[in-house]
Amino acid sequence: MTDAAGNRRRFASSGAVVAGILVLAACAPYITAANGDRMRANSQEFRDYARQVFEMHNDAVTRIAYALDDLESDPDQIDRYNGIVDADDRMMDACAELNNAAVARRDGKQLGLHELAGVASSIPDCERATTQATQLISDASPDPDIRLR
Repeated sequence: MTDAAGNRRRFASSGAVVAGILVLAACAPYITAANGDRMRANSQEFRDYARQVFEMHNDAVTRIAYALDDLESDPDQIDRYNGIVDADDRMMDACAELNNAAVARRDGKQLGLHELAGVASSIPDCERATTQATQLISDASPDPDIRLR
């Protein structure tokens, strides 16, 4: 489970990750968001999109952890629990490059253009996987306080 201090560190590093991704303008001039919108990698629109996906993913990680805690103790919810675990695994895989970039930036490491290109191109997949996982907890959570907005 993610603690509040860890979330604050991740959120604080998101600006650095987004700034680093902007170097990609020459390598990957356009990124296509999960909804099909195309944007230049060096645009404010892309910076906003990358930050939004990063924050949405981190919020989902916390909410999924709480939802799983609630569902784990209910044997009647085992299928929902397993479905959410599978979706969470897919989300974590899809968002791994973005999370690794945030950790690298937090630790003061510079990412190369190839790494930044991978991060930028992974953001739409991270968004799709996060949306899918959060839809499952919205449908499955027995506690309305855990449901996503």
